[in-house]
Amino acid sequence: MRYFRYTIVFAIILLCFQVSYAEGEIGKPGGIKQIKPPIPNISAEYKDLEKVFNQYWEFMKKKEYEKAYEMESAEYRKANPYKKETYEKMTGSNIKVQNVTALEVTKINEKEVVIKANLYFVSAQFKSVRQFQDKWLKEGTQWLHMPGKGILGDK
Repeated sequence: MRYFRYTIVFAIILLCFQVSYAEGEIGKPGGIKQIKPPIPNISAEYKDLEKVFNQYWEFMKKKEYEKAYEMESAEYRKANPYKKETYEKMTGSNIKVQNVTALEVTKINEKEVVIKANLYFVSAQFKSVRQFQDKWLKEGTQWLHMPGKGILGDK
């Protein structure tokens, strides 16, 4: 019985985390009439990074994980040999990625940045959006991805 209560509480907590946000006009019963997606604000300085970011997430969306792995930082690849399961855990095994949109870039130092982005996905019978942060490193003239714990696990 105790485990049943914990399961119910855990399910409610997960449900709360899955609720997506949307700016728009709340209308009559039926929900939001119009959703206004956030407008990306990426400076010209990072347009090359945005292209690489889009390419990486297109590989992830198509489940071309080996190609995505090639875009990881040398440090990451040295410490982590390629495993398909690792990439499946990054986005979650029971979701289908619809789109990923970069919103803004925050510079950490000369070689590191964090991209704030939205992940649009379908899970079970609903569509949702999740904001996440993605770390990128500049090695020479090339931008490379630095994986985190997973999109649905960190923000």
